Amino acid sequence: MSEVQASLPVHKYTQPFCNIPLLQTYNKNCNRAELSPFKIAQNDWEIKMKALCLQSQTNTFTKMDFSFITSIIDYFAALKMPTIFEFVGTFAFAISGIRLASAKHFDWFGAYVVGVATAIGGGTFRDMMLGVTPFWMTDPIYLCWSGLALLWVILFGKWLIRLHNTFFIFDAVGLALFTVVGIQKSLDCGFPLWVGIVMGAMTGAAGGVIRDVFINEIPLIFRKEIYAMACVVGGVVFGLCLWLNAETLVTHTVCGISVFLTRLLAVKYHICLPTLKGSHVKEE
Repeated sequence: MSEVQASLPVHKYTQPFCNIPLLQTYNKNCNRAELSPFKIAQNDWEIKMKALCLQSQTNTFTKMDFSFITSIIDYFAALKMPTIFEFVGTFAFAISGIRLASAKHFDWFGAYVVGVATAIGGGTFRDMMLGVTPFWMTDPIYLCWSGLALLWVILFGKWLIRLHNTFFIFDAVGLALFTVVGIQKSLDCGFPLWVGIVMGAMTGAAGGVIRDVFINEIPLIFRKEIYAMACVVGGVVFGLCLWLNAETLVTHTVCGISVFLTRLLAVKYHICLPTLKGSHVKEE
């Protein structure tokens, strides 16, 4: 095997789909732990394209070689469910922030800043506390999703305004999805479940706090509405699914639905936590 062949790494996702003999070794010097699944898929795509070019030069193609098609399959196979949740949650939270910014008559750039802060704020705090590089600093796709959210609001702004529950729907969806992502990432980093529940609540709620501060509103987490507690409920459901040895996809789906339904029922039936009533002390 040549030096070029030996230097080609292969990710575990590409092995079942590919019969290329050049992709047999794994480059252990490549630090993939700091990369997002989306970036890993992108790197593996480039690796496989290099292998295809090398094959064409050495004339080792078989009669029925579908390597190019399988490389596309590998690309999307590397997108794990938490990553899909991150993409959808980023888009939903960005829309919720941009929607409120438009109600305050922010310009396009100001609305984009509010949307980005809403989308990545909670995850940034989470990654800093977990001791890893913030997710949006390893892949610009999250900033691009926020830009698409701004474009969506610009194009369909009148339709979104007519839907009075638009902000609530997108905010609840983002809250649910980011809770799942925060819990799972904490567990992947080796932390116990109770830390995952805290990180899940931070991932889901912190972005909303930043959004409300930017638009000069009292954050939802500080009002009587059940907001962060919905994340805690989802974390408990997540732990219950782990205890029952449920599949990962089932665990993530049930956890996200529980957060969304908790938030929905709390708003619909005006369920809230009791408030502290301070005593009025008369000054002498």
